[in-house]
Amino acid sequence: MSGQKRSRATASTTSATVVALLLLSVSSAHIAGRASAADAEPTTRTSLGHPASARLPEANLDVAARLSDKGERYADQYAYAAAEPLLRRALAIVESSLGRTDARLVPSLINLADLYVDEGKYAQAEPLYRRSLAILEARVGPEDPRLLPPLTALARLYWEWGQLDRAEPFYRRLLALFEEILGPDDLHVAFFLANLADLYVAERKYADAEPAYQRSIALFEQTAGPGSTVVAMFLGQYAHLLLELNRSEEAAALMSRVKVIYEKTRGRRPGAK
Repeated sequence: MSGQKRSRATASTTSATVVALLLLSVSSAHIAGRASAADAEPTTRTSLGHPASARLPEANLDVAARLSDKGERYADQYAYAAAEPLLRRALAIVESSLGRTDARLVPSLINLADLYVDEGKYAQAEPLYRRSLAILEARVGPEDPRLLPPLTALARLYWEWGQLDRAEPFYRRLLALFEEILGPDDLHVAFFLANLADLYVAERKYADAEPAYQRSIALFEQTAGPGSTVVAMFLGQYAHLLLELNRSEEAAALMSRVKVIYEKTRGRRPGAK
């Protein structure tokens, strides 16, 4: 149950930000999963020299996995009270089997933290996310793609918690990682830039928001096409920023372009009724 499965939006979160957060969560989990698969394999093999003792932790981990799966199903049905003890027990089993610093603890930590976020228990989620990040950083360093899930989770946590100043460093760090992994002109980077611009707007850092919107829109035009609905969506976000800056003529021009794009994508000629 990583953050992408049940990511909720608070009332203050814009629709564009929701899209970017969801895309970022899915992308980060996918990239990190590919990167960690080969690395994790040697640590999960049982020892041929001590088969009885080696199988015991693996059996415990199987129990934990079943508990976690059941907890996730409850959580996906919003039965949080039923999900929480299962996820807590799964984490305790993994921790007792592997120790407090094993990288295989991370999914259990994030699963329980995700549940707390869904319940609005942000203060309980925070140490679990931070612990998962610390475990991975100690193992793979500060710039590895396997850090993307906990970094994304912390960025989402602080956004939903309303602690935007604490969210910003994680957004900046994620942007640097995405650019390094995917290249500066990738579509995913464009979504993330727009997401970062939304954060700047929420912080009233308009001077930082404008170039982020401009660069993201340019990337969307390059990758998705100038007439795509995703371009229209973030043009609309940029137009709202311009209104905040009392640049109403520029905002009106952007909104006219947004209208044209949406009318064309709906199969109507611009201006048709």
